[in-house]
Amino acid sequence: MARALTPHAALRRYTEALVQRIPEWCEARRASPAFTSRAVASGEFRSRRITARGMEKGEPRAFLLDDDPSDIDFGRLPPSAGSDLLGAALRGELRIVPSIRVIETQFVVVVDVSRSMLAGFIARRVEAMTAADTAKLRALFFVVAAYLHLAAGLGFRVRVVYARGTRTFVESTGGTPRQVLLAVLARMRAMLLQGHRQTELPSVRREPFTLSSALRTPLAVAMRSVVLVVSDFLDPLPGYRAALASLTARHAVLLADVATAPDRMVPLPDQHAAQAVKGLLVPELGRHLEHDISGHALRIGPLKAWNRERREDWDGLRTLARHGGAAYDYVNTLVRDSDANGFARCYGLAFGHLRRLR
Repeated sequence: MARALTPHAALRRYTEALVQRIPEWCEARRASPAFTSRAVASGEFRSRRITARGMEKGEPRAFLLDDDPSDIDFGRLPPSAGSDLLGAALRGELRIVPSIRVIETQFVVVVDVSRSMLAGFIARRVEAMTAADTAKLRALFFVVAAYLHLAAGLGFRVRVVYARGTRTFVESTGGTPRQVLLAVLARMRAMLLQGHRQTELPSVRREPFTLSSALRTPLAVAMRSVVLVVSDFLDPLPGYRAALASLTARHAVLLADVATAPDRMVPLPDQHAAQAVKGLLVPELGRHLEHDISGHALRIGPLKAWNRERREDWDGLRTLARHGGAAYDYVNTLVRDSDANGFARCYGLAFGHLRRLR
């Protein structure tokens, strides 16, 4: 009988396999007939340039020979221009009102690599990993990879914000879509493995995390950009509501929620069983890991309160996204069966949103 892997070894082996397979899945999706036909129909392959999201008029000034003639203010032509338009242009008598194009060329990805992403890889186990154990990690890697591969292929400048604990690490990446993808996936894997190592240290029992600190970087970007936030959004909403509202007002925002169903609704025993149980051993679920990695019993009352608060926060998050014009997607429902099918769904989701924003 094979010896069971330690949680860290299981995480290392599983993430290594993901990093190796995801780039091949990206290329396969982009080369698939279904993707190609949708891309041609939507105009993606018509041009590699990003189209303007809007434009505004600049300050009037004299016409220069290398200006666009369509910007000439024909409502205020000098009398001499009626018989000699070229001469009026050479003499600097024509006036233009230039158009300032507002183009979204930067794609900012905020990736939550906090301890809550390690759910399923903390407790020692004898049996093999199940799909439920790996669902959160798969959703995290799949959605980040799909968006990055497509955004880099469309010509966006990619900037990635890795958030763990109360610290953030910002990295700008360039190159081919495959190069961008490999660099980001490797960094995500390294930070998750480093965070997992810290769970084995007796002195590091807690890892406080706040999403508001992770949103500071995209909030500081002056030009309107596309911002993707990938998290389980298990933080209490009041802690980051104002930051997220400001972000949706300034940028085009995409929210990818990778939380599992038990993260927000801890399964409780039925009424009769609850009367006989003084405490319920909380499994390694999301935000609980930020407070304590050791399984501990909680009474039914606090767990009910937890479930109620997470439901209220979830409703508030979706309402905030809807009012702010942000796209919200609960990604975990897309990765419940095979890895290849789950990734294909995430890729299709990313393609649909980026096509809309072009």
